[in-house]
Amino acid sequence: ASDLGASKIKTFFEIIIPYTKTGLFNGIIMVFIPCLGYFFISDLLGGGKLMILGNLIKNQFLTASKEWDRAFDDVLRNEKVKVVILSHASAASRNNILDTSDPSSKLSVEQLHRVGAKRTFDLLKQFNKQVIVVQETPYLPIDPKKCVMRKFRISGGNCNFDRKIFDNFEARKFYDGIMQDVAKNYDNITFLDLSKYLCDEKYCYLNKDGKILYSDGAHFNIYGSTYFAKYLDQAIKTVLHK
Repeated sequence: ASDLGASKIKTFFEIIIPYTKTGLFNGIIMVFIPCLGYFFISDLLGGGKLMILGNLIKNQFLTASKEWDRAFDDVLRNEKVKVVILSHASAASRNNILDTSDPSSKLSVEQLHRVGAKRTFDLLKQFNKQVIVVQETPYLPIDPKKCVMRKFRISGGNCNFDRKIFDNFEARKFYDGIMQDVAKNYDNITFLDLSKYLCDEKYCYLNKDGKILYSDGAHFNIYGSTYFAKYLDQAIKTVLHK
């Protein structure tokens, strides 16, 4: 390339890089992947004083449950906290649950749910907490963005869906059944079913008072959260006056 008049920069970018890019890519992969996986190497070489990306990811996984435990412990021991609200997305743990107090447990998914629920309810009862379990609201089988809002009407034909889809949602039925069964033995637990404000006998709706409630298929938007906050507030006042 030099003999033909190419400069060093042009030679590097137009000849060397194109011919060696496969090797460079493979080399980067071979170095980067072990850096993510072999956490102890960076600990040994850096004396544990430097935070490497792989170590950060590892620490997040290892300490997440401990952070939850500390938060829960603070709630239990804070006498100003009278009511504890529990809510859970059942699809997140229908077939994926771990007992952090006994990671090697051979119990079934259903048994783990029951053990976890009982352990939680026992602690809340021990510390004289009133408990509100917010039952799951419908997952949307349709995109809320397709529920087009007009000034005087709702158009688009996608603002409701068959209630049977909600009633037959397997993960919800599984989790809700366990929670209600375990809760029978406690007098400090109240269930709040928000679906009765979203569904009638035939359909479940994405909107109330002409406004969409959902930001996506599983989460309320600001309006939806505000709309249901009043029902949660009523439930809190009710249990406090028991």
